[in-house]
Amino acid sequence: MENKSIYHIIVEEFMKFGYYRAQEKLNKLYDEDKISLVQKGKIMDNLSKLQMMTTKELKFFKKLKKKT
Repeated sequence: MENKSIYHIIVEEFMKFGYYRAQEKLNKLYDEDKISLVQKGKIMDNLSKLQMMTTKELKFFKKLKKKT
C-alpha cells in the first residue's frame, strides 16, 4: 500500500469516528502486514498531533481537507 493513501484512510477514520478508532484501524493494517513498522510509527505521530489540536485548529483542518 502507498503511504499517502494509508494516511488519508486513517485521517478520514479519525475525522469520522475519533482517535481510538483510527488507532485501531492503523493497528489492524499493521497486523495484516499491509504497512511496515516505520510507516505505522510515522502515521501514529501525525495522528497524535491531530488529537492534540484545539477545536479551532481542527475545524480549520477539516475545511482544508474538504477543499483538497
